[in-house]
Amino acid sequence: RTISYAQRDASGMSLRSIDPVTGQGETVIRLPGSNEFFAWTASGDLFSASGNRLLLLRPGAKDWAEVARFTNPALQQLSRLAISPSGDRIALVSAEPGPPQ
Repeated sequence: RTISYAQRDASGMSLRSIDPVTGQGETVIRLPGSNEFFAWTASGDLFSASGNRLLLLRPGAKDWAEVARFTNPALQQLSRLAISPSGDRIALVSAEPGPPQ
């Protein structure tokens, strides 16, 4: 029954939580790379992204697990994401690829 948010510090981004009743807060985990975006599922799984990788943190896990790595040029800079209420779909946002070099 907490609220989660991203907080930047000298070493990157952390996912933090705060109990709105007691005001007690804690760091949940470091977010991957410099990404400040994350999405929770109804079952407590946590998704985030780093570059072209979609990452998952299951309840009780200590580190992120890669669940997908995209090769499509349009999916190389993932940022925001959302999970459907039923947990069967995910929406991803990625920066547009730059011009060919």
